[in-house]
Amino acid sequence: TLSFFLLITRDLFYLKVVRVLPSLTERKNALAVARRVEADVSGYLLTVAFINSCLGAAVGAAMWVLGVPNPLLWGLMAAVLNFMPYVGAIIGILIVATVSFLTFDTWFAIVMPPASYLLLTFVEGQFLTPLALSKRFALNTVVIIMAIALWGFMWGSVGVIVAVPLLIILKAFCDQIESLSNIAEFLSGEDAPASVVDSSSDTPDVQSRLEHAPPLR
Repeated sequence: TLSFFLLITRDLFYLKVVRVLPSLTERKNALAVARRVEADVSGYLLTVAFINSCLGAAVGAAMWVLGVPNPLLWGLMAAVLNFMPYVGAIIGILIVATVSFLTFDTWFAIVMPPASYLLLTFVEGQFLTPLALSKRFALNTVVIIMAIALWGFMWGSVGVIVAVPLLIILKAFCDQIESLSNIAEFLSGEDAPASVVDSSSDTPDVQSRLEHAPPLR
Protein backbone atom coordinates (compact mmCIF):
# COMPACT_ATOMS: atom_id res chain seq x y z
CA THR A 1 0.00 0.00 0.00
CA LEU A 2 2.80 2.40 0.90
CA SER A 3 4.59 1.66 -2.40
CA PHE A 4 1.36 2.26 -4.33
CA PHE A 5 0.81 5.70 -2.83
CA LEU A 6 4.48 6.59 -3.27
CA LEU A 7 4.18 5.76 -6.96
CA ILE A 8 1.07 7.86 -7.61
CA THR A 9 2.28 10.86 -5.56
CA ARG A 10 6.03 10.45 -6.07
CA ASP A 11 6.89 13.99 -7.25
CA LEU A 12 4.90 15.65 -4.47
CA PHE A 13 6.41 13.33 -1.86
CA TYR A 14 9.95 13.98 -3.07
CA LEU A 15 9.49 17.75 -3.09
CA LYS A 16 8.04 17.73 0.42
CA VAL A 17 11.01 15.71 1.65
CA VAL A 18 13.67 17.96 0.13
CA ARG A 19 12.04 21.28 1.05
CA VAL A 20 12.76 20.73 4.72
CA LEU A 21 16.50 20.51 4.00
CA PRO A 22 18.58 23.70 3.63
CA SER A 23 21.32 22.80 1.12
CA LEU A 24 21.19 21.38 -2.39
CA THR A 25 23.55 18.53 -1.47
CA GLU A 26 21.33 17.41 1.39
CA ARG A 27 18.29 17.64 -0.86
CA LYS A 28 19.90 15.43 -3.50
CA ASN A 29 20.95 12.89 -0.87
CA ALA A 30 17.44 12.79 0.60
CA LEU A 31 15.94 12.36 -2.86
CA ALA A 32 18.37 9.54 -3.63
CA VAL A 33 17.44 7.70 -0.43
CA ALA A 34 13.68 8.15 -1.06
CA ARG A 35 13.99 6.83 -4.62
CA ARG A 36 16.09 3.88 -3.48
CA VAL A 37 13.62 2.93 -0.73
CA GLU A 38 10.69 3.18 -3.15
CA ALA A 39 12.40 0.98 -5.75
CA ASP A 40 13.62 -1.63 -3.25
CA VAL A 41 10.32 -2.01 -1.36
CA SER A 42 8.38 -2.25 -4.63
CA GLY A 43 10.85 -4.83 -5.90
CA TYR A 44 10.51 -6.79 -2.66
CA LEU A 45 6.72 -6.92 -2.96
CA LEU A 46 6.95 -8.10 -6.59
CA THR A 47 9.54 -10.76 -5.68
CA VAL A 48 7.43 -12.08 -2.80
CA ALA A 49 4.31 -12.12 -4.99
CA PHE A 50 6.17 -14.18 -7.62
CA ILE A 51 7.51 -16.64 -5.03
CA ASN A 52 4.07 -17.05 -3.48
CA SER A 53 2.54 -17.67 -6.91
CA CYS A 54 5.09 -20.42 -7.56
CA LEU A 55 4.37 -21.94 -4.14
CA GLY A 56 0.64 -21.87 -4.88
CA ALA A 57 1.20 -23.64 -8.19
CA ALA A 58 3.35 -26.29 -6.47
CA VAL A 59 0.79 -26.87 -3.71
CA GLY A 60 -2.05 -27.09 -6.24
CA ALA A 61 -0.11 -29.62 -8.31
CA ALA A 62 0.67 -31.70 -5.21
CA MET A 63 -2.98 -31.71 -4.14
CA TRP A 64 -4.03 -32.78 -7.65
CA VAL A 65 -1.51 -35.66 -7.69
CA LEU A 66 -2.67 -36.82 -4.23
CA GLY A 67 -6.34 -36.71 -5.24
CA VAL A 68 -7.45 -33.88 -2.94
CA PRO A 69 -10.69 -32.26 -4.21
CA ASN A 70 -10.46 -28.73 -5.66
CA PRO A 71 -6.65 -28.55 -5.98
CA LEU A 72 -6.81 -25.10 -7.62
CA LEU A 73 -8.54 -23.75 -4.53
CA TRP A 74 -5.81 -25.05 -2.22
CA GLY A 75 -3.10 -23.69 -4.48
CA LEU A 76 -4.71 -20.24 -4.47
CA MET A 77 -5.16 -20.45 -0.71
CA ALA A 78 -1.47 -21.32 -0.24
CA ALA A 79 -0.35 -18.36 -2.38
CA VAL A 80 -2.52 -15.89 -0.44
CA LEU A 81 -1.75 -17.26 3.02
CA ASN A 82 1.99 -17.23 2.32
CA PHE A 83 1.96 -13.42 2.48
CA MET A 84 1.83 -14.12 6.24
CA PRO A 85 5.11 -16.00 6.78
CA TYR A 86 4.92 -19.01 9.13
CA VAL A 87 1.42 -18.14 10.38
CA GLY A 88 -0.07 -18.55 6.90
CA ALA A 89 1.67 -21.90 6.44
CA ILE A 90 0.32 -23.20 9.76
CA ILE A 91 -3.24 -22.15 8.85
CA GLY A 92 -2.94 -23.75 5.41
CA ILE A 93 -1.60 -27.03 6.82
CA LEU A 94 -4.44 -27.24 9.34
CA ILE A 95 -7.08 -26.60 6.65
CA VAL A 96 -5.59 -29.16 4.26
CA ALA A 97 -5.27 -31.70 7.11
CA THR A 98 -8.95 -31.24 7.96
CA VAL A 99 -10.03 -31.67 4.34
CA SER A 100 -7.78 -34.70 3.96
CA PHE A 101 -9.19 -36.29 7.11
CA LEU A 102 -12.77 -35.83 5.84
CA THR A 103 -11.93 -37.08 2.32
CA PHE A 104 -9.73 -40.17 2.66
CA ASP A 105 -10.07 -43.47 4.53
CA THR A 106 -6.48 -44.64 5.10
CA TRP A 107 -3.93 -42.94 7.35
CA PHE A 108 -1.34 -42.77 4.58
CA ALA A 109 -3.74 -40.95 2.28
CA ILE A 110 -4.78 -38.63 5.12
CA VAL A 111 -1.22 -37.70 6.12
CA MET A 112 0.27 -37.15 2.66
CA PRO A 113 -1.53 -33.87 1.68
CA PRO A 114 -0.65 -31.89 4.85
CA ALA A 115 2.85 -33.41 4.85
CA SER A 116 3.36 -32.29 1.24
CA TYR A 117 2.09 -28.81 2.10
CA LEU A 118 4.48 -28.68 5.07
CA LEU A 119 7.46 -29.80 2.98
CA LEU A 120 6.81 -27.25 0.22
CA THR A 121 6.36 -24.33 2.61
CA PHE A 122 9.43 -25.38 4.61
CA VAL A 123 11.65 -25.44 1.52
CA GLU A 124 10.22 -22.13 0.32
CA GLY A 125 10.45 -20.35 3.65
CA GLN A 126 13.83 -21.63 4.83
CA PHE A 127 15.78 -21.79 1.57
CA LEU A 128 14.19 -20.34 -1.58
CA THR A 129 12.85 -17.04 -0.25
CA PRO A 130 15.97 -16.03 1.75
CA LEU A 131 18.17 -17.00 -1.21
CA ALA A 132 16.03 -15.08 -3.72
CA LEU A 133 15.91 -11.97 -1.54
CA SER A 134 19.64 -12.06 -0.89
CA LYS A 135 20.36 -12.22 -4.63
CA ARG A 136 17.71 -9.67 -5.66
CA PHE A 137 18.61 -7.06 -3.05
CA ALA A 138 22.27 -7.97 -2.39
CA LEU A 139 21.44 -8.78 1.21
CA ASN A 140 23.24 -11.12 3.57
CA THR A 141 21.14 -14.30 3.77
CA VAL A 142 22.04 -14.86 7.42
CA VAL A 143 20.96 -11.31 8.27
CA ILE A 144 17.58 -11.91 6.57
CA ILE A 145 16.95 -15.02 8.67
CA MET A 146 18.11 -13.23 11.84
CA ALA A 147 15.85 -10.25 11.12
CA ILE A 148 12.81 -12.48 10.58
CA ALA A 149 13.55 -14.37 13.81
CA LEU A 150 14.14 -11.19 15.83
CA TRP A 151 11.11 -9.20 14.69
CA GLY A 152 8.96 -12.34 14.75
CA PHE A 153 9.93 -12.89 18.38
CA MET A 154 9.22 -9.24 19.27
CA TRP A 155 6.03 -8.58 17.27
CA GLY A 156 4.76 -12.02 16.29
CA SER A 157 3.27 -12.43 12.81
CA VAL A 158 3.35 -8.66 12.19
CA GLY A 159 7.08 -8.63 12.91
CA VAL A 160 7.67 -11.49 10.48
CA ILE A 161 5.83 -9.58 7.73
CA VAL A 162 7.70 -6.28 8.20
CA ALA A 163 11.16 -7.72 8.99
CA VAL A 164 12.54 -7.82 5.44
CA PRO A 165 11.05 -4.46 4.29
CA LEU A 166 12.58 -2.80 7.37
CA LEU A 167 15.92 -4.45 6.57
CA ILE A 168 15.74 -3.21 2.96
CA ILE A 169 14.96 0.34 4.10
CA LEU A 170 17.81 0.25 6.64
CA LYS A 171 20.28 -0.88 3.98
CA ALA A 172 19.09 1.84 1.58
CA PHE A 173 19.84 4.50 4.20
CA CYS A 174 23.20 2.97 5.11
CA ASP A 175 24.22 2.82 1.44
CA GLN A 176 23.69 6.58 1.11
CA ILE A 177 25.30 7.71 4.39
CA GLU A 178 29.07 7.43 4.42
CA SER A 179 29.34 7.14 8.20
CA LEU A 180 27.10 4.04 8.06
CA SER A 181 29.05 2.33 5.27
CA ASN A 182 30.31 -0.39 7.63
CA ILE A 183 26.73 -1.36 8.51
CA ALA A 184 25.83 -1.37 4.81
CA GLU A 185 28.76 -3.70 4.13
CA PHE A 186 27.62 -6.06 6.90
CA LEU A 187 24.07 -6.14 5.53
CA SER A 188 25.24 -6.70 1.96
CA GLY A 189 25.64 -10.04 0.25
CA GLU A 190 29.00 -11.43 -0.76
CA ASP A 191 29.20 -9.87 -4.22
CA ALA A 192 27.07 -6.79 -3.63
CA PRO A 193 27.92 -4.01 -6.09
CA ALA A 194 28.12 -0.37 -5.13
CA SER A 195 24.55 0.87 -4.98
CA VAL A 196 24.74 4.63 -4.51
CA VAL A 197 21.94 6.21 -6.50
CA ASP A 198 23.05 8.89 -8.97
CA SER A 199 20.89 11.94 -8.46
CA SER A 200 21.65 13.02 -12.03
CA SER A 201 19.18 10.34 -13.17
CA ASP A 202 16.27 12.40 -11.85
CA THR A 203 13.83 13.61 -14.43
CA PRO A 204 14.51 17.21 -15.59
CA ASP A 205 11.21 18.45 -14.17
CA VAL A 206 11.80 17.03 -10.70
CA GLN A 207 15.48 18.01 -10.73
CA SER A 208 14.69 21.61 -11.71
CA ARG A 209 12.06 22.00 -9.01
CA LEU A 210 14.42 20.33 -6.54
CA GLU A 211 17.17 22.87 -7.13
CA HIS A 212 14.85 25.87 -6.87
CA ALA A 213 12.59 24.65 -4.07
CA PRO A 214 12.87 27.03 -1.10
CA PRO A 215 13.46 25.46 2.32
CA LEU A 216 10.63 25.47 4.81
CA ARG A 217 10.94 28.13 7.53
